[in-house]
Order: sequence, then C-alpha cells, then structure tokens
Amino acid sequence: MAAVALLLGLGAGALLGPGVTAPAARDDASLAIEGPKEITTGEEAVFTAEVEGIDSWVWSLPTGSHLVDQEQAALTASGPGTAEVILRGRTADGQELETRVTVRVVG
Repeated sequence: MAAVALLLGLGAGALLGPGVTAPAARDDASLAIEGPKEITTGEEAVFTAEVEGIDSWVWSLPTGSHLVDQEQAALTASGPGTAEVILRGRTADGQELETRVTVRVVG
C-alpha cells in the first residue's frame, strides 16, 4: 500500500512541470545514486540506491520502467548518447526527495 501511495504521489509531482525537482536531502532523510557516469554501448551498468530515513523509493529508468524498493538497478546501454536514472522517495512527513544521475554512453 505504501508503494502505491508513493507512486501516486510521485506521479502528481511529475505534473509540476519540467525543471521543478525535489531536493535530494531534507532533515534526517536523503537519497543518492552510486554508479558509473560513463559506459560503453553494450555494457551493463549497475546503480545502487543510498537511502537514509526513507521507507520506500522508486527508480525511474531511461527504458520507461520503474523499480520499487530495489537496492540496485541495472541497465545495458543500447546506443551512444546520454541517459538519466532517477531515484525518488518520500520522508515520513510526506516531503518528496529526488536525485538524478546522467550517464554518458559512448560507442
């Protein structure tokens, strides 16, 4: 049930529009993504959620898929360019947190 509420709240946050993002940390809660900043086409990249003070979180992947409460997310680069990996969560008092990492994919 918490995951459903989190997804609904995060979807509503997406309606705020481009350029409007939540902070990555607030009070005793924080989100961070550990992973590569550059990979080669065909290479798998693994990203790890560094979560503190958050009970549930959602990965938004460049493939359009979402993972709920997974410690890691893995992607295989299909072509050169850039890709963005997003991690979102909510604090116990309902404040949205968000962090992003942009990955450069080289041929």
